[in-house]
Order: sequence, then structure tokens, then C-alpha cells
Amino acid sequence: MYNRLHKAEKPLSAKTIQNLHGVVHKALQQAVEIGYIKFNPSDACKLPRIEKKEIKPLDEQEIALFLNAVQGHPFERIYIVDIFTGMRQGEILGLSWDCIDFDKGTILIYRQLEKVEGVYQFGSLKNGKTRRITPAPSVMKVLLEQ
Repeated sequence: MYNRLHKAEKPLSAKTIQNLHGVVHKALQQAVEIGYIKFNPSDACKLPRIEKKEIKPLDEQEIALFLNAVQGHPFERIYIVDIFTGMRQGEILGLSWDCIDFDKGTILIYRQLEKVEGVYQFGSLKNGKTRRITPAPSVMKVLLEQ
């Protein structure tokens, strides 16, 4: 089943298949514990390897083209903060003024904005780790202008 899902016309990612395997494995393990089956057949499954895609940041020329393209756009400042900090979308949208220390030139990232059951709310970060970054002075200037 996993091989078919991974090699289908619209294949599932290795990560999705591993998540699916986790659910199937846990269900079959429960069947073993109850005594419905003698062993968990999913123990023998060989799962596809998760291959992390290499992140290719924009080069200087691409950054210049991007900044020209977003000039005057209503979200221009958000794009500038994004491109020069590497923050995730939810992290940027989770910023509030208490996160920004203009005197020290730092941004505290401790939450993100996420959509849960159709409602936007603040939540913890994807990796759960609060961090403080020191962006370029030009980014702090953009935030100050905002």
C-alpha cells in the first residue's frame, strides 16, 4: 500500500506516508495488545526515506528584482521583513510591538498566527523554540516606519 501511494500518479510525500504508517502501526499494535492478532505486520514495512529539499535562497539580483516588484504593494513592508529575516509567514503575522526592541535592534519571535478550525489565533512556534534575531538596521527602519 505504501509503495503504491508513493509511486502513484499523484504520489504522497515520504513524510505523509510515514505519518500514515504511524497511525496504521499504532492501530495494529493495539490489536496485538488486545489479542486480535499475534504480531504487528507493519513492523516489517520499509518506508520511503524523507529527502529534505535543499533551500535555495535568492541571490542579490533576484532580491533586487523582487524588491522592485513589490515596491508600493500594500504588503511591501511584510515582504521586506520576510526576505531579510527568513521568518516564516505565521511568525511575521504573529509579531506585535512588544516583540520589537528598537533600542537594541532586535526582534523576539515567540509565537505565530495560525488558523485552527477556521479561526485565526496565536499559537506556539512550529519548533517550540523562542528566538531573538538582530536584523539589518534597514529592516528595523521599515518596522519603525510602520
